[in-house]
Amino acid sequence: MKNTCEHENTKVKKHERLFEKEVFSYKAQTCKDCGAVLWDSDLEKEYGKWMHLLYKEKRHIFQIQYSISSHVQDCITKLLEKFPNVDESLLIRALIVIYIEMVENEQTVLERLESYLTTRDYMTLTDGYKIAKKLQFSPMGFHKIVSYAKLFDMKYGKIVDEVLNRMVLLSIKEDAVMKNFWQNVILKDIERIVMAA
Repeated sequence: MKNTCEHENTKVKKHERLFEKEVFSYKAQTCKDCGAVLWDSDLEKEYGKWMHLLYKEKRHIFQIQYSISSHVQDCITKLLEKFPNVDESLLIRALIVIYIEMVENEQTVLERLESYLTTRDYMTLTDGYKIAKKLQFSPMGFHKIVSYAKLFDMKYGKIVDEVLNRMVLLSIKEDAVMKNFWQNVILKDIERIVMAA
């Protein structure tokens, strides 16, 4: 059995982290034995500050182009009626974050949702003319999409398309498990997010 490195033999070294062709330069304790960079809470704060400055200077980096079908757009417009005075972009960002943080971790709901992706309902929902859109994300929200896109080897816009298609499907299905999850978990979380914004 291979021994795990304990990172006992370290030295401070310069490193670079690439984010959307922008370079974050930093110094960190680095293991001399295995080369691991020991990322700590101070570095995390430093990286967060750098991201915040980057967001102020180059907001376009945090913008994602995507497209949805006219049917999905109709469902989102209908959902907006439940949240008067909420901007569509805020609702869409909330749906994306909730999907990544909650739906992906709810195995029963996720399995049922996946089983509906080959049905006529889903094909009808995603059919129709496509509407091209842009969405601005905060650094934290954008970072979630970047991580998710890397995990599934997908483009950012495609992640937004797929997540919105799935969330709308979840919202309209009469399946008892999905309906219960939508009404008792997702709608409450959307409300929490939009109230905090």
